Amino acid sequence: VMALLDAQGLASAHIVGHSYGGLVALRCALDHPARVCTLAVLDTTGLGPTSTDFRRKWAHARTAEDIREAVSLAFEDQSVPAGRLDMIVEGQLAYRAEPNVMAVLAKLNDVSGAWMDEVERRVDEIQAPLLAMWGAEDRATPAAHADRVRGMPNAQVHLVEGAGHAVQIEAAQEVNDRLLRFLDAQPPGAGHA
Repeated sequence: VMALLDAQGLASAHIVGHSYGGLVALRCALDHPARVCTLAVLDTTGLGPTSTDFRRKWAHARTAEDIREAVSLAFEDQSVPAGRLDMIVEGQLAYRAEPNVMAVLAKLNDVSGAWMDEVERRVDEIQAPLLAMWGAEDRATPAAHADRVRGMPNAQVHLVEGAGHAVQIEAAQEVNDRLLRFLDAQPPGAGHA
């Protein structure tokens, strides 16, 4: 992430991450605090135990059937429109066909435990304004993990009822509105990238 900021000539940025991306975002805020203006994490790993079943299925899914099974664990609403589910499956099949992607996913599944433990231990060190959003019915990373940041003076927690791990898909309007309100509430010029 920092290499991307450097390549773009950005000193700092607002960072948003979902699931493993949330774990990466949290690490950025811990390891490079001056470069993170604000931080928003959605159903993030790194704040408590995650479903090993979900992580294993997601990391090792190779076929459309495997991906559909893993994706079903991410949605609270199992009536996901077929077109949307097909789009996710097709995108994942194409992504997973790229060289080394499956090896990277397996490696992430193997090493993420150490990262998660470190982030959970150090999360109180994060200084950037933090928005943690969770699907209230998340079966992969339970919404109770939001309690880990709830008492931090710079943190806001927002639970989305009726949504699971794919909160940004299941409740896109609510998630986007909340994220925009969070960003708009930051002082003008306060590190806005």
